Amino acid sequence: QINLSREKKDSAVPRVEFSPKQCITFAKINLKSAHKAGPDIDRALRNLKFGLSFLRDASKTIDHWKEHYNLSLSLSEEYAHAMFVKGGDSAEIIECVNEIIDNARCLEDSCKAYEVLILALYSSGKKLMAVDQA
Repeated sequence: QINLSREKKDSAVPRVEFSPKQCITFAKINLKSAHKAGPDIDRALRNLKFGLSFLRDASKTIDHWKEHYNLSLSLSEEYAHAMFVKGGDSAEIIECVNEIIDNARCLEDSCKAYEVLILALYSSGKKLMAVDQA
């Protein structure tokens, strides 16, 4: 129900605003729901997207990458990977991966993002760019 309040299908329905603490809680719940989605990639993607949306809303007053680093990293990595598996928009995948790389605290935290970036570039026909990234 909370996620449904985020969708803008009906502009007559006002978007519900939550406190940053509530947004972080909802982001965590969406990450757990994505894990429980199993092979249902559409459900997992939906939950990960909502989780990221809640994190971005929390960012109005806090830097979620600094205050909730592990949550931000997990949601972003899993979203980028799920988008790749689903065959999603390579530009959106690359944007998500770049955000991870820009905010990674160490090389190990950016490894999964680089893997997804290389795979996304390669599968979208940008083989030379993929090799350059590798």
